[in-house]
Amino acid sequence: MTGHRVAYVCVADGGLALGNPAGTHVLLDVDGVHERPAGAGRPASPRDGQREGWSVPWSEVVRLDVEATRTRLRHPGFCAGAITAALATVGLEWEPRTCPVTVRVGTSRGERSADCSGYEGRGYFVDRATALEQLFGLLVSHPAQRDSLADPLAVLTRVVTASSLRDPDAIRTALTASS
Repeated sequence: MTGHRVAYVCVADGGLALGNPAGTHVLLDVDGVHERPAGAGRPASPRDGQREGWSVPWSEVVRLDVEATRTRLRHPGFCAGAITAALATVGLEWEPRTCPVTVRVGTSRGERSADCSGYEGRGYFVDRATALEQLFGLLVSHPAQRDSLADPLAVLTRVVTASSLRDPDAIRTALTASS
């Protein structure tokens, strides 16, 4: 089940999915970081002959980087949808682009990466992407923060609150506040 989304992250499969869970994505949960390849819009399954992806326990993660196009538009997907609808009313077809997300996980044994499916729009709102970046840093550098992934919706709620702040220390405080 998928649900609430902030930029390129949503609640799915008991954790936070980086990228669109309908396609290839990376799942962060209390146990670690897991690539979830997908094909034909369904989750990967070994019995379908799809590769299983990789998993890295948090104890081995030394870096978590995400590359995603950023924009100053607060709701870029809504804007793309509105343009599509307006063009359709006059008989024109236009397919909005999606913004893929690349996730890189550094370990002591090397790097794992995943090119994840993105969402429609011209990018992801810069303030929310910045707060997510801070969250990933906290998850890597402060092992106690990983337990918060047991309630991924609460984590995303804190990301939204933190994204309205400007001071990096205030952002970190908002991200680490208990729910």
